[in-house]
Amino acid sequence: MKKLFAIAALVAVALTSCVENEVITPAGEIAFRDYTLSTKALVLPGSTANEALPTDCAFGAFALYSGQYETVTNEHPVDADYTTDDAIYVDGLRVSHDGTQWAYDEAQYWPTDKAPLDFYAYYPYNASVASWDAVNNCVALTAAELGTPTALNGQTDWMVTAAAEDKTSDNAATGVGIVFDHITSMVVFKAIDVTEDTRYQELVTIKKIEVKQAAYKGNYTAAAWTADGASRQDVTVYNSSIAVPITTAADVTKATVDGGALIVVPETVQATTEFVVTYDLKESLDHVIAEQTGKTATIQVAPLTTTWEPGKKYVYTIKFNLVAGGVGGGDEVLQEITFTPEVAPWDEVAGGDYTI
Repeated sequence: MKKLFAIAALVAVALTSCVENEVITPAGEIAFRDYTLSTKALVLPGSTANEALPTDCAFGAFALYSGQYETVTNEHPVDADYTTDDAIYVDGLRVSHDGTQWAYDEAQYWPTDKAPLDFYAYYPYNASVASWDAVNNCVALTAAELGTPTALNGQTDWMVTAAAEDKTSDNAATGVGIVFDHITSMVVFKAIDVTEDTRYQELVTIKKIEVKQAAYKGNYTAAAWTADGASRQDVTVYNSSIAVPITTAADVTKATVDGGALIVVPETVQATTEFVVTYDLKESLDHVIAEQTGKTATIQVAPLTTTWEPGKKYVYTIKFNLVAGGVGGGDEVLQEITFTPEVAPWDEVAGGDYTI
């Protein structure tokens, strides 16, 4: 298949809103417009504003003949419907930063007859996982692993782009604009002491939070995941010590590696998926609440959030409400832990409030 103008793919990406930077490229090169990427999860876990994709990243980009190309010239199909290999122009080749720009590792070229191309990309590059789904006209990921999340520093923030359609060599000067979207689900935790009786406020210290039996591997195509049940495991997302405040909810996952951002395979939340909170209690000044260590609360996730959706950040707020029970050293009564599930862009979602 003849390809005659260089694809020096200058690429960067955006999730939602994006800021374009001026890019100057030689005439005829296939370039991707240099965008910034916002709210990038594990790519930049603490990001809340637009930031450039780190230059040590690499992604794959497919180019296909556009269905609007209707003339039979050279090797181009008529009304390409993406059902044959001939419709693929660039088969998901690797794009990386060369120190100056984002470019295909193997230079690619625009069609000489200005045949329009549609571009689709995914992150991170992995040729053994990604392929073109000719039935659904999209990038497919097979046995995509989110990484071993034991320490929260080895996970893979899978992203894909919508189609950048009908691009030709006329776009050489401006480049091809693409936008990446997160396709996993993020789970984070906050905690606050909502105890009304001042005698029993600020007695709680969270020691550990575990997420039980979420999935970390699956297949993705047509904007949907199928989780690999064998990939389910128990993960500790917090294992330190934080006193629960009474005014503003504290992010109890910031003390962990990678900003405390745990990502999981989106799916219908299973009955076996639980959160386990381990905490200590200090003795109250009136001695009604005794000092206790290693107390646990187990919360089923499904009543709070029935489905983890792609691109959503679920924020679960643990509310501690201590009510003294008994007299002189009696046990405290713990009201239920309530979570307030939210969804927002990442989409951040209140996973729910759970009151202990």
